[in-house]
Amino acid sequence: MIARVGALIGDSDVVVRLPIALASPLLLVAVALLGRRFGPWTAAGAPLMLATTHQLVLRAPELLNDIPSTTPWRLAARASVG
Repeated sequence: MIARVGALIGDSDVVVRLPIALASPLLLVAVALLGRRFGPWTAAGAPLMLATTHQLVLRAPELLNDIPSTTPWRLAARASVG
């Protein structure tokens, strides 16, 4: 679905990957928001640890990955815990 948004904007490789590149950092924001529920150290450490993982660094710009689809789940988890 996210790739379709990029395809509607244009046909170049950069434009198609742009929504993915923008959605991947949102995962870090969602993890930080969820981590605030468990304290300031968790809110700071969890996204930092996630940002340095092999999967996020190498796979974030790829079109077929789980990072953009994980972001709404993390935001939903944050909304459900208050």
